Order: sequence, then C-alpha cells, then structure tokens
Amino acid sequence: MFPRLLFWTAALGSALLLPVMAWHGYPQADGDTLWFLPAAVAEARGAGLLNLLHVNAGSFDVTGRGLFVFYPPGFPWFLGKLAAVTFGPTAPGVYATLAAVNSLVVLLAAAAFAGWAQAQKRKKQGEAWLLGTGALLALGTYASSFPFGRPDYAATLCVILGALWARGTRENPLLLALGTGLLLGLLAFFHPVGAFFASALFGLWLSLRFPLRTAAATAGGTYALGVALLLLLFAASPNGLAASVDGIRRHAAATMVAGTWDDPRKDQPLKFLFFHSYATGYGFLVLLAAGLGAFVLRRRWRREGAAQTRFGIALFSGFLLYFAWHFVGEAWDRAYNLWVFTPVTLWMILACGGEACDALKSERLRRIGFVCTLLLLLGCASGFVHRTLLFPYALADREGSLAGARAKVAELLRDRPPGTVAVAKSLWILFDDYQSPNPIRAFALDPALREDLHPRYVVLQQRFTRFDAAPALPGFRLVWDDFTTEKPRLGGLPLSETMPSYRFAFYERE
Repeated sequence: MFPRLLFWTAALGSALLLPVMAWHGYPQADGDTLWFLPAAVAEARGAGLLNLLHVNAGSFDVTGRGLFVFYPPGFPWFLGKLAAVTFGPTAPGVYATLAAVNSLVVLLAAAAFAGWAQAQKRKKQGEAWLLGTGALLALGTYASSFPFGRPDYAATLCVILGALWARGTRENPLLLALGTGLLLGLLAFFHPVGAFFASALFGLWLSLRFPLRTAAATAGGTYALGVALLLLLFAASPNGLAASVDGIRRHAAATMVAGTWDDPRKDQPLKFLFFHSYATGYGFLVLLAAGLGAFVLRRRWRREGAAQTRFGIALFSGFLLYFAWHFVGEAWDRAYNLWVFTPVTLWMILACGGEACDALKSERLRRIGFVCTLLLLLGCASGFVHRTLLFPYALADREGSLAGARAKVAELLRDRPPGTVAVAKSLWILFDDYQSPNPIRAFALDPALREDLHPRYVVLQQRFTRFDAAPALPGFRLVWDDFTTEKPRLGGLPLSETMPSYRFAFYERE
C-alpha cells in the first residue's frame, strides 16, 4: 500500500509543482530558450512568429525581419496560441504554459507506469511501484530542465500519445497507421530529429508484431500520412513553407554539417550526455534501456521472429544506431535529441527490465538488478530534487522575485532615452515587447557582451554570473543593483553559489 501511495504522491505532486514553479519563473531559463520562447511570446501577443530578441535566431531569415524560420514553427506557434488563452500572452504566461504541457506528459507517463506496476505478480508489486516512483522522479528532472526551453518538451507529448495510441490500436492496422501518421507528422513539425528516431522505433515495433508485408504496408501508410500533414502544417504556419524550408536548410548547414566538428569540445562527445549538469546522468538511462531492449530483441529474434520479420528488426535497428551516432554522438552536445523519448526510455527500463529479471534463475541476481536500477533512477532524479529544494528560497527572496524584477527594470527604463538594452541569459522573461520603445537583445555569456549589439543599457543577472557584487563593465556606469552575498543552504551545506532569483544590475553607457 505504501509504495503505491508514494508513487501517486510523486505523480500528482510533480504535475502540480511544475506549473507553480514556472509561474514564478523558476527554474530560470537560459541557453536554447533564447532561440524559441521569445518567438512564442511574440505569437501570443499577436505580433507574428518573430524572434527579435536573439540576433542569431533571426540571422537565418534572408528578409531581415527576424522571422522564426531556422526551425520548424510548430513549437513556438502552438505554444504562443495556447498561452494566449490560458496563462496569458506574456513571457511568464508562455513559461507557465510550457510547464503545463510537461505536467500532462508526467501524468500520462504515470498512468503507463502504474499500468505496468499493477500487472506485475502480487509479491513483486511493491518493488514495481518503487521503480515506477524512481522513474517518475527521473522524468521530473528532464521535464523541469527549462534552461533549454526547447521544442523537446512539446514533442515528448506527441511521442507518449503515439506510444499509447499504438498500444491501443495494435489489433487494427488501419487505425494504427492513421493515428500514428498524424502524430508523427505533428512530431516532425515540432522536432524533426525526434521524428527520425520515432519513425525507426515505430518500424521496429511493427517488425516485432507483424509479418513483413503487414509491417511494410502499415509503415508506408504511416510515413506518407505524416509527411503530408507536415507539409500542410508548414504551408498553414505564419511564415509559410518556402521561407521556413530555406531557413531550416541554412541552419542545418551551419550546425549539423559545418558546425559539428569545429567546436573545441568535439573531443568530448559523450561527456555532455553522461556528466553535464543539465544531463544529470541521462546517458546511463539510455545505455540501460538500450541494453535491456537488445536483450528482449534477442529473445524475440530467437523465439518468435519469422525470417521476414527479422529483416525489419535488423533494418530499423540499424537506422536507430545510425541516428544515435549522427544526431547524438557525432553532434557531441545534442543529448536533447534523445530527451524527447524520456518516457519511452524509462518505460523500456521498467518493462524490459522486468522481463530480464524474470529470465534470471538466481533470486540474488534479481535483487541486485532491482537495487541497482532503483539507485540509478534516484540518481537521475537528483536534478529534480535539487530544483525542488531550491524553490522555497526563490519564493522567499521577494526582492529578487520575477514580478519585482519585471517592475524594477521597467521603472529604470521608463525615464531614460530609448536605446538598445542587452540582457543576460534568462532575463528574456522580464520583457514582453522586444522591439519598442527599447530594442531588447540577449547575449549568452556573462558578463562578455557582443560588440555588434553596441547597447546603451546592460542588464546583468547575478544568478548566472555568480558574482557576489555587481562587477565593473568598461564603458558603462552602474546605475542600480541588488546583488546579495546570501546563499541558500540546507543543514549548513550550500545548495547553490547564488540565490535562485532574478536579482540583477543595471548599467548605462557612459
């Protein structure tokens, strides 16, 4: 009884906590957020699908208008529309809307994990509920990784809905192809790389269940429908098909082709996946899921697979390996291309791990496997636990609250002459209008400024600079700051180098 109660407490608590945290601007969003969420804010405000905040995002628009065309428009377009009718057409509203989408993913995953736990033998259900709880908390780590603010989170919703649809319609190939094709096209509209992986996974799943002829016909119809829907969505999107395809082509040429191996970190392709603070050990989950999946595949290959089906298994497994090598390993820092499948990865660990344990004749080995898996899941959940422990400090720091920072920066700019404002990382959320009367532009590294911005004002955040006092910026005069030396601690141990708040320094060019 207790393990089941613990599971549902974790599920409902996570689903409620995510939007509550996001409404207060926590965790603070930086990094790839600058590429996507400002476009969603502009769309929510009725200004169109633009990104005027991040100069790099607009550089792929040959018209020079700052159109959001470097990536498929699905994520910021839908998120902006949804925010306008839910949490409001503001930066905090868009942020909270994204968190609500993540909450839905958590609840759907919880339902799937609970179904697996309930199906276990009675004497093993306690362990199953504990593993399910660990999987949910690990999912919370990646569902609250707002520092990226990428389309991965909305794309994950397509993935989990597609998995549930496939499971529910597996006896009806026509319905299976229809629903999965629509969701695959929508997934590609959010996250093209995720659609490549999903197509291979779907083909592999079909090869495990059907003879070659049925699997090929179902897969072909699914892929054709997905492509048709994708082209239709592109044509209906605000910036149209031609401009979007041109921008995506330019972006892909600059990153996935020309930019892949030019970075000095290219000699550490797996460090990000396993040990980066954002990854929180995600690579270990992927390795475990891949190993358990290979074990189950081998059993099915030897026990059930006809020669025709084996061809499909080999073909789509090869596609998966190639996509993993190219989109994750070769591209060194694109671990987020796998985050789309976090619920599926965790499900494979639970389901395939259960099958692997049942195949073990030694009870001692089975217990060791259970303990090691639970410890890995809890280790990956540490990111979510850490953010949850820091959240009360963000709430208590009223001077550094999101609402207070938005009001203060508006006050500082109100009586000053118009001019470009350079803002640091996650401070995009302090503004809703990025063009007038002061053009707002973001710089990614603190406190270094892009020379081509030539800002009149600079807004520097303490959180990501890690300064105890506002630093001197050459050529600028410090007008105001509320930096603090206080650090959040738990039992005397530091939880963070600075307060998890929106304290900032405001500078004016001399």
